[in-house]
Amino acid sequence: MRRLLSVSLLLVLLSWVPLSATPNALALPDLFRKAKEQVKLGSYDAALATLHEIEAASQQAGLERDREALRPSLAFYKGVCHAALGKDEEARQLFAVYLEATPNARLDPAMYPKRVISSFEAVQKSVARPQPEEPKGPGIGTAYRAYKTPDAAIHPPVDENWDEGPARFLLTPNEGDEFRRLTDPIARSEFITKFW
Repeated sequence: MRRLLSVSLLLVLLSWVPLSATPNALALPDLFRKAKEQVKLGSYDAALATLHEIEAASQQAGLERDREALRPSLAFYKGVCHAALGKDEEARQLFAVYLEATPNARLDPAMYPKRVISSFEAVQKSVARPQPEEPKGPGIGTAYRAYKTPDAAIHPPVDENWDEGPARFLLTPNEGDEFRRLTDPIARSEFITKFW
């Protein structure tokens, strides 16, 4: 009887443990939102702790592809935090990781401190790709030879299943519904740009 009572008590206590205390993929969107809010508020040390928590949670088995997809976003927000805290070398390394995935990214000066903007732009200039030479002479043949097809790895096409990929861990249910309602590829692309 005592044994049954103690097992019952243990089960009741375990049922009170909040689900968010257990690391799982469902907590990633909440953690990511929390980190973004901490960055907006200027709580850079707290944001770094949250970003490390996201990184740890993404180490679970089965999240390998998602972990790789999160890598640029985590690098960006960590870079913002380090730059704002005056840790320029760490920030530059992280911004370089982010710019590998998104080389044409721009920062809104109204959203980030000047220190972050200058660090980001310095890295962007240092990793800028050389511009192709201008074709010589007029004509369609010259233009045809000068045309370079877009690199799909840098600018992957936005498909209608983007919300089912790694981003699903970061999207809120409302954001997911909003994305699924979009039918125009340009609107989907704008949604993704605004989301990140």
